[in-house]
Amino acid sequence: MFQEGFRFIFEASLYQQAEEGVELDGNKIAELWRAAQDRVYGDAVDWLDDSEWDWARFPHHYFAGTRFYNYPYVFAQLFVFSLYRMYKEKGSEFVPAFKSLLAAGSSRSAAELAFGLGMDIESPEFWRKGMEQAAAFMEELESTMEVSGSSASRPPA
Repeated sequence: MFQEGFRFIFEASLYQQAEEGVELDGNKIAELWRAAQDRVYGDAVDWLDDSEWDWARFPHHYFAGTRFYNYPYVFAQLFVFSLYRMYKEKGSEFVPAFKSLLAAGSSRSAAELAFGLGMDIESPEFWRKGMEQAAAFMEELESTMEVSGSSASRPPA
């Protein structure tokens, strides 16, 4: 989720710069790529030399008609985190509705699927559940690292 998250931020900054008429040569795009990575990862990652050019490996960043290619990944992950949080809150009463969601497959939109579970994806509360669950997963990871005796406050890069 972190990769897709920073790539969404990168794409947003890239398209904003283009709309503002900024010349987007390789160096400028590399600068935007690194700025997006730094916004998501902070100082938790030591980047390899020349890794700011990794954007060039992903043609969906610069091919026409593929704007925000990574958004569905982030949307889906947060959607699933919200559903998981609902399961944690409701327990076994959540299971039949969730099985209906799974049985529907892609026959309905995400909004319709969530509605079947009594949720509105246009409500900030739905997405807040996903963010709360993401935070809970991070806390669990950090506590696991403390228990394992890791001297690092973060996973190795």
